Amino acid sequence: MTNIQLIESLKKHFPLQVIKNMGYVNIKDVRLLDGSENQLKDDVVYFGYAEQLEGCIVSLSQLFICDKADDINKNTYSYSNFSTIEEKHLFSAFNYAKDLMLNNLEVESSFSEIINMVLSGKGLNDIINIVAEKLNNPVVVFDLSYKVLAYSDKKAVDNINWSKVVDRGYCSYEFINEIQKLDDVKNSPEDSTSFTVMCRFDDMKKLCSKIISNGRLIGHVLMFENISEISEKHHKLLPLISTAICEALMRDRNFIGLQGSLYENIIYDIITGADKLYIEKRIEALRLKFPKRMCVLVINSSIILGVKHIKGFLIDELKRIIPKSYSAYHDEYIIMVAPVDDDDLIGEKKMNLLHEFAKRESLQIGISYSFSNITELMTYYTQAYSALNLSQQVDCDKIIHTYEANWFYHLINNVITDNTPLGDFCHPALKKLYDYDLINGTNFFETLWVYLKCDCMIKKTSEVLFIHRNSLSYRLERTYEICGIDELNVELKYALISSYKIYNYLGKLGCLHANIRQ
Repeated sequence: MTNIQLIESLKKHFPLQVIKNMGYVNIKDVRLLDGSENQLKDDVVYFGYAEQLEGCIVSLSQLFICDKADDINKNTYSYSNFSTIEEKHLFSAFNYAKDLMLNNLEVESSFSEIINMVLSGKGLNDIINIVAEKLNNPVVVFDLSYKVLAYSDKKAVDNINWSKVVDRGYCSYEFINEIQKLDDVKNSPEDSTSFTVMCRFDDMKKLCSKIISNGRLIGHVLMFENISEISEKHHKLLPLISTAICEALMRDRNFIGLQGSLYENIIYDIITGADKLYIEKRIEALRLKFPKRMCVLVINSSIILGVKHIKGFLIDELKRIIPKSYSAYHDEYIIMVAPVDDDDLIGEKKMNLLHEFAKRESLQIGISYSFSNITELMTYYTQAYSALNLSQQVDCDKIIHTYEANWFYHLINNVITDNTPLGDFCHPALKKLYDYDLINGTNFFETLWVYLKCDCMIKKTSEVLFIHRNSLSYRLERTYEICGIDELNVELKYALISSYKIYNYLGKLGCLHANIRQ
């Protein structure tokens, strides 16, 4: 506590006349003058009479002198901070200042204990239970979307409405509407300074402090006047507690509130398994509007994503490349929901910029199909995640992996549940062709694959293979002979393409020969 803070607090309760104030001094104690002092300490506040200071060195001490200002030789206190106070208020003011000092020390001690719990890695619920003990009142922590992050179960909220909120884990649509209409909330401080809140639906006074991270609001800590009346100690301690809670949340790698977005909190809840009906109600209550069409990006990095500034840098750059996107962190992955340009996912220009950035920063990215309903996000998150992880096995040279190009690998990775070798699902004609090339050193296997990828167009295939059209026609004739097929109908094309993908998948895994029965 500083001398300035003490003066401002005393002025609210006692008539003071500030004579001189030379600047801030941190105060460690409050004492009464007894006339025996030779030199006063700069970090101590003294109450008494001017006559008690004769021959005493006062320096920068903070004095409260029980004499009229006109009777004081101001030169005596030219290097001190001093005010005058009426005699009848002297001892009351001293007691008030002493109590204030003791409360301040208690606040500092409580904060020190709480922040040490944070630094030692204690869970948020354990921290909140200690906080509730220090405040002697129930405490609840919310994120921006009014989801309950933690609450004091040892000092429970004795109110039916708030008990329902705690049990449910989030505020209802009606509840949020009421909270947002409150003047106490509308006119609340922009920083973590505590403020009182009264609600129409209950008569319980509450003390609130905003949780601020890097200048951005990420949540609220709420104390209920359930056991102890709200005091100055509560007002002082709660903002410090919000600081400690902020640090605890930032140390939680899965907490997404770092970005300070209602949208991002919703995204995180969906990918961590929140109930669909619950999500729908919260989106409705918060009046959130997601893009009409969107896709999911799952981003992995070879650098350490656990470092906060690295995470922030990557997110900022990704959002610059793809504006109006939202992000979340989960299991050291960055998850982004990006708006879709018609049916072209994120668009060619953005895709090129994304590729350049990913290459520069050693990123690997999986991209889902597009979708329109945010409550279906989990399905498309799974697609992007699967595209990223499966393609790294079968096509590790690429940087960006779309689910469109990798859905088949996802399919075969999940469908095969028995002990049947995956190669048994390949078309027998392709097995013949593969074996023939192996024995004879030819490349009919590759020729047929390129031909299929080129939609069975002779001109396009010959250009890709850099051979004459006549040479290609001969190769295809020999391929049909070896395979024992007459023509490529739709069903056969599909079977061969699927078989090629299986061969590619097994080849990349290094287990082709073990899975292809001869």
